[in-house]
Amino acid sequence: MKTVYSDFFYKFWFWRNTFSLGVRQNKIVHVKNGIIAIQNGSYGVFDEQFHFVRESFKTRGRARQRVPRIKKSDIDFIDKDVVYMGGVMPHFGHFLLEHFCRAYAMLGAGMRDKYVVLANYKDATVPQFMYDMMELVGVPRERIIIIDKTVQFRNVYVPTQSFDMFRYTSPEYGKIFDYIVNNIDNGAGRYSKKIYISRAKMGTRRTLGEEKIQSIFERNGFKIIYPETMSLQAQAAVVGHCNILAGCAGTGLHLALFMPRGGTVIQIKRNRKNKDSAGTQTLINRTRGLRGVFVSASVEKNKSPHYSDMPQVIGMTKYMRAFMDDFGIKYNNDDVNMNQSDLDEYNRLYEIYNNTHTAETCTYRILNVFIKLSACVIPGRDNRKKYRAFLRSKIR
Repeated sequence: MKTVYSDFFYKFWFWRNTFSLGVRQNKIVHVKNGIIAIQNGSYGVFDEQFHFVRESFKTRGRARQRVPRIKKSDIDFIDKDVVYMGGVMPHFGHFLLEHFCRAYAMLGAGMRDKYVVLANYKDATVPQFMYDMMELVGVPRERIIIIDKTVQFRNVYVPTQSFDMFRYTSPEYGKIFDYIVNNIDNGAGRYSKKIYISRAKMGTRRTLGEEKIQSIFERNGFKIIYPETMSLQAQAAVVGHCNILAGCAGTGLHLALFMPRGGTVIQIKRNRKNKDSAGTQTLINRTRGLRGVFVSASVEKNKSPHYSDMPQVIGMTKYMRAFMDDFGIKYNNDDVNMNQSDLDEYNRLYEIYNNTHTAETCTYRILNVFIKLSACVIPGRDNRKKYRAFLRSKIR
């Protein structure tokens, strides 16, 4: 069930991007003498005849990674049975959704003693949260193998991707979080049933005006949490016992994956452009059987995309007031007015943004269209991204 508080254009965008989201079943493919290959930012699994194992593809909607090329010589061999878990991803939200979605394999009795392999395809620093997440499904650090070059193993087990940010979710993905919540601290009496996840301590990525909004939630019985100040296990425990989870759109609300089934997730839209993470959050909500409420709250003077270097500011829009009225959330007249300090800070940061970014003139927009079109012939998502960034740097 979904409820949207916004204008017609966003409601139409929301419907168009969520009506076709589906559910799929998954499987685990056994590859004897499997090869996990890494080549120029691409990675994947091959069998011993050097045929690519399509189940190892990482997809994101219609986009998929490029198939790596491998040299038959100079391939190291490790005599172990391993489960392929995808790649090393420094961003918590994307690791959770795009790589950890294969972790359901570790819940099977025959897989619990296997090693896990992740491909460090971008030569990134391995984040601590990755080890923490794997430990939550029973995989200690000593059974995690990080590779940065092509390696062959005795047996490779390839779980299919159980979640795609723009297309589907699955029962298997939900079972991962059932297992985690059932195996962490169960002191249910210590936890609040209503949680607000704040971005206020994110530094440069915080949302201006949020602290005034969250204070309204706090006065109405919501406990405010700041994920950056908590261990991953503590986050899972707190969210795992709440019935209502609220906050601005973003990675924080993805923690709804730990919620009990039947709860409600309130996503506050913090940008004015239509595109945001509503489709992804809808899939997360479907994974856990949650009701989704989406509320437009941006009061920025220039439209920003969901992820942007532009400052973002929210306030008591007519949509926010309608939502609060419907849900019995009490607020006063002072809450309706923006704090002048938030507006001043927004204007200051926006001026800095304008001074450090090229204004999107008509000429820039036209050239940008040609850049996007020409990038379509470049193989590999990462390669297209680098190509677009290079050309855009030349027209600024």
